Amino acid sequence: MDEKELDSSVNEYEEEYKCSNYVKQLQWDMAIGLQEVDNLKPSNYLERLYKVI
Repeated sequence: MDEKELDSSVNEYEEEYKCSNYVKQLQWDMAIGLQEVDNLKPSNYLERLYKVI
């Protein structure tokens, strides 16, 4: 890829849209991962809720 392809004054920005379920999945994964960093375990309720989504 050269500089002309990256120049926003020459090329229009094209935003890629992700499915809303994909974004929710990433958010759930991040939230659970942050809990694991603190040695916390998600509640059974959260685990059940997470599997439904």
